[in-house]
Amino acid sequence: MKSILSFALVLLCSAASATSGYESKRPAPQDRLFTSQAVEQTIVDVCSLLSENPKLAWMFANCFPNTLDTTVHFRYDENGQPDTFVYTGDIHAMWLRDSGAQVWPYVRLCAKDEHLREMIAGVINRQFYSICIDPYANAFNDGPTGGHWMSDNTDMNPNDHERKWEIDSQCYPIRLAYEYWKVTGDTSVFADKWIEGITKILATLKEQQRKEGHGSYTFTRVTDREFDTKCCLGKGQPVKPCGLIASAFRPSDDATTFEFLIPSNFFAVTSLRKAAEILEVVNSRKDLATECLDLADEVEKAIKENAIAFHPEFGEIYAFEVDGFGNKFLMDDANVPSLLAMPYLGDIDVNDPIYQNTRRFVLSEYNPYFFKGSAGEGIGGPHIGYDMIWPMSIMMRAFTTSDPQEIKSCIDMLLSTDAGTGFMHESFHKDDPTNFTREWFAWQNTLFGELILNLIERGYTDILCGNEVLASTPTSPEELCSKVILKDQGIERLAYIYRPEGYEEQTLPLVLVLHGYGGRALDDGLRFIELAKEKGFAVCYPQGVEDPTGHRSWNVGYPFQSEYKIDDVKYLKHLVKYLCKEFSLSDENVFLTGMSNGGEMCYKMASESPRTFSAIASIAGLTLDVMKGTYPHPIPFMEVHGTADQISLWDGDSTGEGGWGAYMAVPTAISRIVCADGCKRYTREVLPSERKRVILHTYSEGKPAFKDGPNCEVLLYEVEGGDHSWSDRYIDTCLNVWNFFEKYLVTLKALQH
Repeated sequence: MKSILSFALVLLCSAASATSGYESKRPAPQDRLFTSQAVEQTIVDVCSLLSENPKLAWMFANCFPNTLDTTVHFRYDENGQPDTFVYTGDIHAMWLRDSGAQVWPYVRLCAKDEHLREMIAGVINRQFYSICIDPYANAFNDGPTGGHWMSDNTDMNPNDHERKWEIDSQCYPIRLAYEYWKVTGDTSVFADKWIEGITKILATLKEQQRKEGHGSYTFTRVTDREFDTKCCLGKGQPVKPCGLIASAFRPSDDATTFEFLIPSNFFAVTSLRKAAEILEVVNSRKDLATECLDLADEVEKAIKENAIAFHPEFGEIYAFEVDGFGNKFLMDDANVPSLLAMPYLGDIDVNDPIYQNTRRFVLSEYNPYFFKGSAGEGIGGPHIGYDMIWPMSIMMRAFTTSDPQEIKSCIDMLLSTDAGTGFMHESFHKDDPTNFTREWFAWQNTLFGELILNLIERGYTDILCGNEVLASTPTSPEELCSKVILKDQGIERLAYIYRPEGYEEQTLPLVLVLHGYGGRALDDGLRFIELAKEKGFAVCYPQGVEDPTGHRSWNVGYPFQSEYKIDDVKYLKHLVKYLCKEFSLSDENVFLTGMSNGGEMCYKMASESPRTFSAIASIAGLTLDVMKGTYPHPIPFMEVHGTADQISLWDGDSTGEGGWGAYMAVPTAISRIVCADGCKRYTREVLPSERKRVILHTYSEGKPAFKDGPNCEVLLYEVEGGDHSWSDRYIDTCLNVWNFFEKYLVTLKALQH
């Protein structure tokens, strides 16, 4: 009965497409390898929604089921368990990465379709069975058949199709298994092979941290293509162990240049934490769960310490690859995991300032593999070469933006570069979409279907139907804010301000947000824009001036700033006065926050100009010995700081060997403000947090900062094991800062519309 119903539904969708001049490119129903009632119903529903854009409806109907139609081989093993072998398309082998990505968009439908649920359970079973055979292999045969690459100089197994070590090959199966479990509640896939597979994954990832030497894996191939083999007798370039995991090859199956591939290390952190949850909840294996979490924390810390590079145009960005010696490769490749795709995989918040800087970089001419032509623009890679754009990168661009114009541009490019085939391809030439590679590439096809579903769920159906987007719709922080140029000390200073509408003049509070060293305006604390609209205050993002080393910064007295003549205390006072006048803001309700170098500026302002601000909050800031370190006037103050911060050390740096100059420990710095404020009461509270223990130290019952005002408080958020960041993965830092500031508003009139 199911097959008859599915067949009828397909005919209905095909007929709808045909009446618009498009004929289905799917195989005949009897030739399809696997049919899902839930998938067929989804096709009908989406085609109906997209009736105003018949080409898009046609392409969705072709692409979304392509994996099921042409690549899925579902059966049961000798023990009666589901077993699914998935081709990539025109290559009849199963890549762990591709197979996990190919069936991923169908997982959401498993609860509605038992047949589909069993098929995906079979994929998970097959993936972990394969990992148990060889955790270093990236692709497998359907049995011990050997194959074309058996002559590769590595420890090939007849079950291996190819043995290129890629971190993501072990992450995609975990990602799929976790999502399957969350959707279905089925734990049957977490049996012996799952435990054995996770054990091998942990051993492999740890070996590839290279702490005990290079490890057992080497790879060379007789080839005229340099990216298909490894240098140094198959070991690759040297690395300095730092906690990161080495990957001999990229998701494109191309050899890495530097072994520590950053997008894949991000993916490993996310995947290990998902594995840990399953191991603890389903398997009661707290030992393995702890091992996963410890490794994830170690890699995450190493990313923060080694993966961030400073770009003169974009500020702090994530490098694509590093070697631990300090060398960094700045580029991006289209294949996922990529730097662009990190939010898509759940590895990082899309609004993370460093990610946003990185995103601008990879989608610019500064990325050597970003190509732009008459047919479109996007990211490619060395796998295909110059001028060849991968549709996957265009899709990732759409997944990682909420800008309607950008989404429309991506959809238009995807629709116009199929070369009339109705399918996605591996890549196409930037000036000629009929010049493409791989006519049958199931991952790209299914991913296209996933993107359309994602955009519908996010409310972009009008764009998909071809409706025009209003160009005036503000979406980016730059568009939401007004640009301010203020001449100070002979220099034109840049800032951005967001002032929500609907508030009376002279009543709106003002919050200044200072970026970190080497950053720029709108790098940090973007959540304040959302809070400003919701809570009723203006927020300004000033930008520092380049210091003698060429980095935008705030002059707080670092040793290398000795020749730096800019007085930023004077500038911020000037800026506050100017903004309050020009934007009709309350000069009695002005607040300051900043991260890192911006946090240091917070301490400097509290010491040298405490009456400029009603309250101050530093994030990962420190108090240099060269600062006055005395506070002549009570000031409400807040600090958020990670105890494992490797840049602004929790315990201080009395000798200045870190390069920032000597500075005191965070508790010591806070104690000076507590003393100046005359706080009489102390409380300690452990806050709920998923991954780190956050301790809130509250010093209260201090002197009032202004006449008839509330008593000063000093708050210290101690993030145990936290790094050099806003700590917003553990607490809602920006909201906590505003809640603190709100206590010191002179009047609540500003919060009334």
